[in-house]
Amino acid sequence: MQRDWHTPSWYPKLEKATEAERLNFSISPGGYGVHWEALDEDLSAYGMLYYGEELNTQLT
Repeated sequence: MQRDWHTPSWYPKLEKATEAERLNFSISPGGYGVHWEALDEDLSAYGMLYYGEELNTQLT
């Protein structure tokens, strides 16, 4: 089964990143988040699953 990934617009760093930059990530040591070194971006699994555009406070 193939799944398509869509980057929500409320994560502007990821939305503007190239596919190669988005694919270059690591899982945080605790296993609860994702880190993109080149983008200086960290997102928690909880935040990605729970929050929607109306609740996101990230600024561009």
